[in-house]
Amino acid sequence: MRPLRITMKGFGTFRERTDIDLADVDLVALVGPTGSGKSTIIDAITFALYGTIARYENNRLVAPAINQTSNEARVALDFELDGQILTAARIVRRTTSGGATTREARLERGDNVLADDATSMSQEVEGILGLDVEQFNRTVVLPQGKFATFLHDKPGDRQKTLVQLLGMGLYRRIGEAARGRAARANAQVEVLRVNLDSETRHLTDERRAALENRVTQLDTARAQFRNDLDVMNGLDTALRDLDGDLKQLYDQIGRFESVMAPDGIAELTEQIIEATSARSTADERRRELRAKKWAASEALKNGPDVATAQLGLKAHDELAQRNGEYDDVTKRLDTAVRECALAKRAADLVRDERTELSRRVDEARKAERGARAARDAAASITQVDTWSTAHRRYRDASDHARETGDAAELAEESIQSIEKAFKDAESAASESSARLDDLRRRAGVVGHVDLLEVGSDCPLCLQEVHELPAHDLDDELRQAETDHEAVLSARHQARQAYTDAEAALIKRRADASAALVALSRYESDIASIPPSDQLGALRTRAVGLDTAVRDAKSSTQQAETSARQHRESAAHAKVIEAHDVADRQVTRLQGSRDTLDAELTSLRNRVVALPSEDRLRSDLDEAERLQAELREADRRFEDAETEYQGASARLAAVDGRREEAVGLFHSSRARVADFDPPLADTADLVRAWTTLTEWTRGKARTAAVRCRAAEERKSVTEKLRTEILTTLRGKCVEVLDDVALDATVSEMGDLLTEQAASAEADLRHFDEERKNLERLQEQIGSLTEQAEVAGELGRLLQANRFEGWLMTAIMEELVERATGRLLELSDRQYSLTVHKRDFAVRDHTNADEVRSARTLSGGETFLASLSLALAVADATAELAPEGAPRMESIFLDEGFGTLDPHTLDTVATAVEELGTTGRFVGIVTHIRELADRMPVRLEVTKTGGSATVERVET
Repeated sequence: MRPLRITMKGFGTFRERTDIDLADVDLVALVGPTGSGKSTIIDAITFALYGTIARYENNRLVAPAINQTSNEARVALDFELDGQILTAARIVRRTTSGGATTREARLERGDNVLADDATSMSQEVEGILGLDVEQFNRTVVLPQGKFATFLHDKPGDRQKTLVQLLGMGLYRRIGEAARGRAARANAQVEVLRVNLDSETRHLTDERRAALENRVTQLDTARAQFRNDLDVMNGLDTALRDLDGDLKQLYDQIGRFESVMAPDGIAELTEQIIEATSARSTADERRRELRAKKWAASEALKNGPDVATAQLGLKAHDELAQRNGEYDDVTKRLDTAVRECALAKRAADLVRDERTELSRRVDEARKAERGARAARDAAASITQVDTWSTAHRRYRDASDHARETGDAAELAEESIQSIEKAFKDAESAASESSARLDDLRRRAGVVGHVDLLEVGSDCPLCLQEVHELPAHDLDDELRQAETDHEAVLSARHQARQAYTDAEAALIKRRADASAALVALSRYESDIASIPPSDQLGALRTRAVGLDTAVRDAKSSTQQAETSARQHRESAAHAKVIEAHDVADRQVTRLQGSRDTLDAELTSLRNRVVALPSEDRLRSDLDEAERLQAELREADRRFEDAETEYQGASARLAAVDGRREEAVGLFHSSRARVADFDPPLADTADLVRAWTTLTEWTRGKARTAAVRCRAAEERKSVTEKLRTEILTTLRGKCVEVLDDVALDATVSEMGDLLTEQAASAEADLRHFDEERKNLERLQEQIGSLTEQAEVAGELGRLLQANRFEGWLMTAIMEELVERATGRLLELSDRQYSLTVHKRDFAVRDHTNADEVRSARTLSGGETFLASLSLALAVADATAELAPEGAPRMESIFLDEGFGTLDPHTLDTVATAVEELGTTGRFVGIVTHIRELADRMPVRLEVTKTGGSATVERVET
């Protein structure tokens, strides 16, 4: 899994939408002040995939992830897995109770939606990544507070994580599938044996004759049923026609009876006359007052203009005010110009000093870049030590391969003599068993001597007995049984010795094979690196280049410190600020004076063309008097207009009622238009309604007579159909099995067809079952063999056998990989080892004492956890089987602040080398020196409660 793009909005400190592009990045540092939101970016990855945040103790707690000023949080992650691009997105919204709920969750691969809700998405992510959220936080994302979880895990939990991470669950699933297949095969055998017995008992000739008779009986009943059904269908057609006629007659009666004249038709005409007269009187008064309003408006239009008089007076006042303001601004400007000149001289001196310090910083940085370039072009100390470790591992692996090969050859030689002894013991046991059987047989015959009599025939050989035989085989038989037990005991011991030797040989061969595989891997590791005799010189050169970089870096820091102190000096900042303030004051006063000068020129030009102030005030009084007269005329006209509108409304209401009455008449007549009603003039509504209602009453009476005749015919037809149905139902009950008394004709017909088909199928099935008996016996034999093979495979792949052996080898591999890094990071003080299935450390400064990893200090725990995390990352890429998901990313979110400068430099180098292996490596830190060494930095800042991210490339 490799992240490509992260999108957040309303998530944690990221209130606004934030997009982070990681598609072309292998090594990145997230840097910023404490609380700025660095860890929130890592949280977004886990939240998008699993819907949880590792830093919260409760995995179901998501409400704190929403920004305090937002109602919802949106997170999306584009990532690559095994060459395919997938997108995981979640939207979480606050609830009224103070919690939060996932409103939307989707997992997509291109146009395919793999999951569209929170629950199925988390399950799908666990399936495609092969890790649950706890295991993801142990091995891929190492969040704050959980960095050492994998180091301190219980052995069982750690084994579960490694099984899923390395895809080793495949073998467990194979074992479970094999045991399941064996159980299913055995269960099938038991079921099939029961079926075999039961089938043999019921496949008789009598049962076949009964099945043939049932088929004949049902065929006869079906023919009679079809005849009766044809008669009933004819009666049903006649009933449908009668129902249609009755429906039409009921509809006609309803339509005729619905025609009724409305109340109040006679009073409506008088109301219309009164309303028309009232509106005419109001209209005359409105026209009279409109003429008076027009005359007042003309007088105001021809009199003095109020606005002109007011503007003239305002111009006279503004001219006097602007003259005073202009004189005041001119005096203040002269004073500000003198103060600005003094401030500029002081600020120029400060700026010149700052320019010189910046030049010195640039020269120091250039020198440092040159030193770093020289160091980067050569092999680093870590790289040389890594090469040395690779050569040492190759030598150790070569010795181990030789030792395991010799042990395997010795085991093969040893097993030959043991196998011969076992075969000899088997042969001796067979001979002893045969001798014992012969003695027992002979003793059995001698036991019948009491049946012999001299002169009589022997019951065995039928010859005459002349004398009785004398035998005593008891002592010989007891001795033979004792000897046989000793031989059997020797055979058991020989078999046990051979079994132990065979198991030892298998283990020796497996160890030798694993050693050869490891040797091949270490041999490929040293194929592309310098020979071991050149590593000393390379390390000496690397140490010298590191020293040159540190010296150059110290010079750069000194220059940057001087420049920063000068920039941050409050006194210097105050001098520059004083000049800026003085300059802004001069500019502001100059603008004010220029503005006032332009306004004065414009005002003087306007006042010259205006009348005097006394003339303007007289015109203003006359205009206000004419306006008052116009307002009074307008008020009286509005009253008349209101009265007219009321009269018009009353007339419209009366006209509306008449139109409703006419509309009701036409709609009532339209309901019976199909029956040719008489014509009527709506000018006389009373007469029109009378004509229409008398006609509809006569039509309703005629339709009622026809309706009663149709109802009588329907009753006769229904009675005949009921008699036929009763006869048909009785015949079906005699023939059919389990027919309901209230079953319909269609249900009985379907039941006849179904039971006839079932009877024919039963007969065919009877004949086929006899042929299946032999096939059933063959199937039982095949399933028995499958159960034996699958059961043995399931036993071999049990978790306490193959998986336990495999996990032991993987733990040893992880310890070997992690020890190389831990020795380097701890100045060769500590190495890792496995003690009682748990991780422990070996303290090389204290007589190689082995103690629990939990006894390490905080900084030492970080180094051990980092070494183990990097080892897990390497092992995941190399040891996982084909088809297992590739975890190509690792995120480190704490611990760098506990390291001293030398160890921090060593850790940074290790992280840089890990970034060159093709994996994505992300670190979260507030240490600027560490962040500056990364090729890409994500600068996280927080302003006003919202965080932003800036990508910086070095």
